[in-house]
Amino acid sequence: MNIPNYQYDYEDGNTVIKFEGNYEIIDALLQLQESGELEKILEVTVLDIDTCSQIEQDESSKSITMIPNQVNLTQWFQNTFTAGWQTVEELLTPQQLRPAYFSEPVKRAKRINLQIDLITHTVILLVSLTREDAERVIVNLKVFPTADIPHLPPDLQLILLVEGEIFKEITSRSADQYIQYEFEAEPGDELVVNLVLGEAEITEDFVV
Repeated sequence: MNIPNYQYDYEDGNTVIKFEGNYEIIDALLQLQESGELEKILEVTVLDIDTCSQIEQDESSKSITMIPNQVNLTQWFQNTFTAGWQTVEELLTPQQLRPAYFSEPVKRAKRINLQIDLITHTVILLVSLTREDAERVIVNLKVFPTADIPHLPPDLQLILLVEGEIFKEITSRSADQYIQYEFEAEPGDELVVNLVLGEAEITEDFVV
């Protein structure tokens, strides 16, 4: 590839090389940067490439229209990425992506049977824990129906009690596929989760 015309400038102690060209040339330069070839050609260390907007001039009105160098985010779902956008793992280390105390969520589920008038309603209580740091844990409570039932029974209550007092109460509607509540806790915190459906009630005691 032939490098287009360019000129040198200086900003904040760094050498800035300005190129003029179309999008195809910019994409080619970005590919050369990713492969390391651009530094060999220019014989300098390349810290970054910043693409400026293209400017078109309307000769009839002498007005200037800015055409932004847009990145189509929807195309990312089809694995189509504008040159210069790399995978996170290529640019950041696992240590950078995960703070010192952060942990992947730990999840466990339990089958809960609530019986009303000889009819048993079975739901699944899912508890997910994420450690934010040494003093903070994110607790997420979700209640699902079983796999063969599309919705929770209406008026199912998920109640969180702290120190014997109701802290939060979530009630399912007629077509809810799940209900949930997420909160922050500290090591040593005690909490009680009640699942209530009519006269039926199940209690689960936890300590963080």
